[in-house]
Amino acid sequence: MLVVSEIKQEDWLEFEDSPNVFLGWQAHKAIELTYNEMMYRQENKTRKRTPLILLIEEVTVLMSSLEGKQKSKIQKMLKSIILSGRSRSIFCCLVSQDLLAQDGIDTNLRNQFGAVLGLGNMASRSAISSSIFDIKPGQKLEALPNRYGWYQEMNGSQPIKVQVRNVRDFTKMNKVLKKMLEQYQPPNESASEG
Repeated sequence: MLVVSEIKQEDWLEFEDSPNVFLGWQAHKAIELTYNEMMYRQENKTRKRTPLILLIEEVTVLMSSLEGKQKSKIQKMLKSIILSGRSRSIFCCLVSQDLLAQDGIDTNLRNQFGAVLGLGNMASRSAISSSIFDIKPGQKLEALPNRYGWYQEMNGSQPIKVQVRNVRDFTKMNKVLKKMLEQYQPPNESASEG
């Protein structure tokens, strides 16, 4: 099951008719929906806990677009999802080009990540690599050619070089994504509140 938040309204336009894709100024609603599902699963132990993935494209841009009470509320919800979601079979996939941004993810929350993937030459810049990866002070990651990246599981292991495969059949991939988006149906109580 998949719920998508994309503030820039570029990559997920093909799926904009899905009730589980939140684009532009509604992007924060994906976090609210996922948070409500997490609370529902906590209260209703009988609900089947099919894995649910919350994908947030450009998380730092999303957070910087929010203001005041709304920003604080959404940040608290996301923090709760990151800290407690796994125990309820809810997982986050956060995409960002700038995890160093003030509006990005709190450093303490980054410590909760299961793994990180840095693509392109961005990961080789020391200030960025030290904020993304768990590396020794002064350690540098080499610049990699296209289609390679650095991957690290957050279990004390070192970053490893990985090759990133190209998508060969976008039609097939889109069918899989559409199926994942169609699988999630919010509980009736949440649907009637919204």
